[in-house]
Amino acid sequence: MRAAANEISTVYTTTNVSEFTDVVGEKTVAGYEVASDGYIKAFDLGETAEIIPSAVGGSATTYICDYHYCNASSTALRTLLVGGNACYGSDAGLGFFYSLGDVGYAASIVGFRTLNRVS
Repeated sequence: MRAAANEISTVYTTTNVSEFTDVVGEKTVAGYEVASDGYIKAFDLGETAEIIPSAVGGSATTYICDYHYCNASSTALRTLLVGGNACYGSDAGLGFFYSLGDVGYAASIVGFRTLNRVS
């Protein structure tokens, strides 16, 4: 959640099903998400292995090589989707983060980047 437009977002997490709401409630702060679109340059690692983009400035061939989309002008709670569709290039991979949609947003496009070695 963002306190003001164009500022970093607080990322919350919970394993308590009753906390799966759009109210912060008793959720735990996992980290802070950068408020910029772009190729991810650095991640923060939460206490329970949440990976959160903390800096952009990479490219399709440098640093993380996955893209971060956000709605930096919004202060509303949003859903953070992690992992992208493997057919979309930079939108693929574990590092793909998409927090553009509000808390009602859902999608079924997830995937991962893989390397296949031909011998």
